[in-house]
Amino acid sequence: MGRFLKIAGAVIASLLVIIAGLAFFVSSYFRGERLKALIIPRIEKATGRAVNIQSINISLIRAGVVLRGIDIKEQDGRSDFLRAKSFVLDYRLLPLLSRRLVINEMELDSPYLVVRRLPSGLFNWSDIIDRLKAKKEAAGEVPGEKKEKGPALTVNIGKVVVRNATAEFIDDMGKLPAATAMADADIKLSAPAAQAEKMPAISGEIALKSLTARIKNENLSSNTFGRISIGKRIKVSLETHINGDIIKINGDAANYMESPAVHLDVSSGRLDLDRLMPLLPQGGKKVPAGRRAPPPPSETGRAAHPVSAAGRISVKTALYKGYVIKDFLLDYRYRGGVLSADPVRAALTGGKKVLVDGKLLGSASFSAGDPKGTLGGQGKADFSKIAVRESSITRQVASLLGMPELATPTFNDSRMHFVMEKGDVLLGGYMKSATLEFNPVNAAVRSDGKALSATVDLRLSPSLAGRITRSRYLHFLTDQRGWTVVPLKISGTAGKPRVGIDTARLGKSAVKGLERQFQRELQKIFK
Repeated sequence: MGRFLKIAGAVIASLLVIIAGLAFFVSSYFRGERLKALIIPRIEKATGRAVNIQSINISLIRAGVVLRGIDIKEQDGRSDFLRAKSFVLDYRLLPLLSRRLVINEMELDSPYLVVRRLPSGLFNWSDIIDRLKAKKEAAGEVPGEKKEKGPALTVNIGKVVVRNATAEFIDDMGKLPAATAMADADIKLSAPAAQAEKMPAISGEIALKSLTARIKNENLSSNTFGRISIGKRIKVSLETHINGDIIKINGDAANYMESPAVHLDVSSGRLDLDRLMPLLPQGGKKVPAGRRAPPPPSETGRAAHPVSAAGRISVKTALYKGYVIKDFLLDYRYRGGVLSADPVRAALTGGKKVLVDGKLLGSASFSAGDPKGTLGGQGKADFSKIAVRESSITRQVASLLGMPELATPTFNDSRMHFVMEKGDVLLGGYMKSATLEFNPVNAAVRSDGKALSATVDLRLSPSLAGRITRSRYLHFLTDQRGWTVVPLKISGTAGKPRVGIDTARLGKSAVKGLERQFQRELQKIFK
C-alpha cells in the first residue's frame, strides 16, 4: 500500500510539474504583444476594419481568456463601430479531451454598438457580411454541399452575462428617429456543434433584467424586461413600459432554425398613440437610384427558409388625435409575403374636427413588398353620432345653398361601408338626422389621395329647405316624403375637395320633382 501511495504521489507531482511548466510557457509566450500580433490581424482581415485590443491574457491553470479595451472602428477608421470594456471567458480544461467545450461563464462588460443606416439604405455592418460571404465562397464552401466532418464538438455555456450594454441607432435616411438603448441581461445556453448543414440545437434561457431605450428629440423612453426560453421552441414573455403605458408581449416560435412559425400576442390596457407615432417610419430623404440597397428577397424567393406568423393585438383603450379607441382587436396572419388582418374591430368616440360615437369592423391584407399597391379589404362603420365641427366639404355646401347651419351638421344615425382594392377606397352609405340627410353617399379615393370623386344626395326636410337663400329652383327637387334633394358632386383631392351641383343628375331629378309636385296638385283638385 505504501509503495502504491509513493507511485501515485510521484505521478501526481509529475503532472503538477508538467501543468505548471505548460502554464508558465503559455502565460509567458502567449501574452502581451505576441497575442495581439497573432489575433488582431486576423480580425482586421475578416472584418476589413481597424481593430484595437488593449490587452489579452490567457491562463491555463484558471482556463480563462481575458480581453480588455476592445475597439472595432467604422469604415472611416476613426469613429467607433463596436467597443467593450472587457470580455472574459471562463472554461473548463479537462472536458476538451473528450471534445466538450464547457464554458462556466462568459462576461461582456460595457459593450457599445453603433447601428447606422447609411444614405444608400445599407447598414454600417453590410460590408462585414459581404466580406464573410466572399471568404466562404473563396474557400470553396458551396451552399447545400455536404462535407465529411470529424466527431462533433459539444458546447455548453453555463452563463452569459451582459453588463451595461449600449446601442445607438442613427438613420442617415431620416425616416426613423435617433435612439439609444441600454441592456442588462443574464444568458444561459447549451449548444452541441452543427451536424452537416444543420444548425445546432440551442437550449437555454435569457433573463432580460432591463432594456431601456430613449428616443432623441422626443420625450419618449421605454423599459423592457422578462424572459426568453430557448429549446425546441422559443418562448417569449416580455413587458414594456413606455412613458407609463404598459405593453405585454407573449408568444413562441417553432422550427425557428429552418421554417420559423411564429405566434405572438401583443396586449395593452392603455396606449397613447400620439406619443408612439415618432417611432413609425417618416418620409425621410430620397435615395439616389444608383445607391439604393437591394430590396429584401420575396417570400417566394426564400423557399428554403419561409417565415409564417400569426397572433392577436388587443388594446383596451387607445388615444389618437383626440379620439378614444375602445376594445381594439386585430387578428393578424403573415404567410407567403402577405400580411392579413381579420377581423379588425374597435369602438370609436370623441374627435376634434369631427365628433363621433360608434363601432368599426373590417378586414385588410397587403403584400409586404408593396403595401400601397396591394392593399385590399372591406368593412363597415355604424355611428350613433357624427357631429361636424370643421370640414371643408360642409363649409362649401353651406356656402353653396346660403345656409350657414349646414357648415356644422349633426347626425344621429349613420352606416357606412367601404371596399379597398389595390389601395383605392370605395365608400358608400348614409348619414341622417331629423331634418338633414346625406343619403346616399358614394365616393372613391385613390390610394395616393390625389383623386377624389364622390356623389352625394343632400336631403333637406321641408322646414329646413325653406331656409335656402340661393338656387331656389332646387325646391322643385323632392323625394317621396316631400324632402328637397340637392344632388352634389365632390371632386379634387382628399386634402382639397371641391363641392358643386351635379348638373348631370340635376335635370333628371328636376323632372322627377316636377312630376311629384304635379301629382300632389292633382290630388288636391280631386279630393
